[in-house]
Amino acid sequence: WILPSWRLYTYPSINIIRINSILPEPSHFCISMVPAFFISVYEVINKSSPIHISKTARWLIISTFFLTFSTLGFVGIALSVLFITLRKVRLTYIVYGLTLASFFIFISYQYSEFTKSRLDGLFETFVEGELSGKTNVSAFVMYNNFNVTIHTFLENPILGGGLGSYAISFDKYAIGGVYEIEAINNLNRTDANSLLFRAVAECGLAGLVFILYFVLNNFVSKGETDDKLYWLICNSILVMICLKLFRDGHYFVHGFPFFLWIYYLNKKKLLEIKSIKRHESQI
Repeated sequence: WILPSWRLYTYPSINIIRINSILPEPSHFCISMVPAFFISVYEVINKSSPIHISKTARWLIISTFFLTFSTLGFVGIALSVLFITLRKVRLTYIVYGLTLASFFIFISYQYSEFTKSRLDGLFETFVEGELSGKTNVSAFVMYNNFNVTIHTFLENPILGGGLGSYAISFDKYAIGGVYEIEAINNLNRTDANSLLFRAVAECGLAGLVFILYFVLNNFVSKGETDDKLYWLICNSILVMICLKLFRDGHYFVHGFPFFLWIYYLNKKKLLEIKSIKRHESQI
């Protein structure tokens, strides 16, 4: 309950410890901390911030993200920088954001053997369709669960297989016999390794529409308020939602329901304040 399946992670090529704090994997640490990382980066780029994090804490959060050497962490870095720079809604800032995001992805591919092997593995599986016992495990797991999701969706496109049914779908459609160790073939049997995959498989088109509606309906754009606080809270959690949809298929870990609740209440509070101001102006 305090240290869930914790183990030591190292970076083989330079023989250093990868940061995962008290969580099972470095990627889990990145998902949990990405809202704080987003706000820290924002405060580095923008001197005026409605949320104040001390310089020590700010740089500690940012540095630990890089020291996870996590592919998902680099995706979180790229998305955070992109969202922050896009807030300016100017061509120059858009170019800067896309350039910096591309730079982080390029650096992670060139200098992180984990990222390189996984991206190469994804290309081999999704593009070339090659599967063998030498295929990168993470790439295989994603491809395997993608295959399960597609077959389940085609069988039940509107409502999916039902909440909690993913393990049944996995047993029915998973690609077996690729690795000699059966546990590897069955990785993420219950959670799909992706919240998007699991939601589509278990809830079908209805689940996908609900996700899009929830995210878009509660999104706070730059033009909705002069108070940066609501935009900052919304976008910091939005990056977390993106990472969860991409990589982690469990509904409840990392305190995720609480972040969704904050995401919803943030927009609700903003609308209430705007309604009060509108009423006062009429009086």
